[in-house]
Amino acid sequence: MTDAYPIDCSYDEVTSLITGRCHLLCRPANCFADETAMQFDPRFDPATTLWKAATGGYECQCRYGTGSSNLWVRETWATFHPATESPDIVRGITYRAGFDVKFIPKLEPDMGCFVGGRNSPWQAGIIMPRRNSRLTLTGVRIRCRRVQDLDQYDVMATMDAIESVNGGYAAVRHCTPVYDTPLTAFKAVWDKRYGKGAYDRNGFTWFISFGRILLTT
Repeated sequence: MTDAYPIDCSYDEVTSLITGRCHLLCRPANCFADETAMQFDPRFDPATTLWKAATGGYECQCRYGTGSSNLWVRETWATFHPATESPDIVRGITYRAGFDVKFIPKLEPDMGCFVGGRNSPWQAGIIMPRRNSRLTLTGVRIRCRRVQDLDQYDVMATMDAIESVNGGYAAVRHCTPVYDTPLTAFKAVWDKRYGKGAYDRNGFTWFISFGRILLTT
């Protein structure tokens, strides 16, 4: 059985995955002792399952697996409670991206009880159990590169799905401001997510591509 690792995704990322616009996920590595001293990209060592630098003895374990693993997506979610039943009974999982409901097998009630049904408060994806996940990424390939190694074609395929908006470029739900190029739009999104100056620091980043997206409803 192929190992599977969790990956946390934002609203925009999940939306882009479901619609097929996303083919690449990027995450800061943040695990090498001194990135500034590393002149060359680290390489994966199958014997130790570590990413190692050519010199200096720097090494890192990728939290997203070895590259031959699947990834299951964690996202913002809530439990669904029908109006006609006890609030302790959970009949489904509601996902914030799209407000889709995944019914729990063998417990699906008559559709009439969903009128006036309610969700629990939204819960962070980081605490989502695997059984509640609806998205699995297969055929995963992982590379470790500097974030500025991304070109305009890469960023158009990223989790933020940089797209053309009013003659410029912006992330899916961040239509203002609009930038001249995909790269400048990606830089703004990267800095917003990981802190001002994150893109200019040009840290090592996991480039995670995948072949198929499995959606369970």
